[in-house]
Order: sequence, then structure tokens, then C-alpha cells
Amino acid sequence: MIKYIMEKIETERVKETHRYCDLCGTEIKLDNWDAFEFILREGHAYPESGSGTEQTVDLCPNCARKLFKYLREMGIRINEREWFY
Repeated sequence: MIKYIMEKIETERVKETHRYCDLCGTEIKLDNWDAFEFILREGHAYPESGSGTEQTVDLCPNCARKLFKYLREMGIRINEREWFY
């Protein structure tokens, strides 16, 4: 037979409270999720393991549009696909 008891456990967690655009410094409101996070991953990945580095940039919608425009002007093709939940 197994007997259980209920224990109260106090924990701490890290909670994001603010996010700012890395280009213009504007606060990005967390309640409407109008943020663009760009992630660059470099390294090696194999079925059994992998390693590398990750660099991230948070941009507001206005700066993201400017960045996309600039990249297209440089001749970089940006792949676009639709998504929804």
C-alpha cells in the first residue's frame, strides 16, 4: 500500500516583466505580443548531440519592418510563411 500526504512547497521563478527594442529602445508591450525575436544559431547538430552558440535580437514592429526593408535592399531574400494558432 502507498500512502500520500500533501506538502506545500514554496518556489521562486523568473518572470519577464518588460521587453525593449534592441534598436530604438522602445518598450514592447508584453500584453499584445507585438515583438519580433530574431535568433541566429551557429554550431553543429547531430542526432545524438550538438553544441553551438545562440544570438538573439528583440525588435519592435517598426524596427523589424525597417530591418526587413534594409535586408531586401541588400538583395537578401527573406523566406515568408503563414502561421496561426
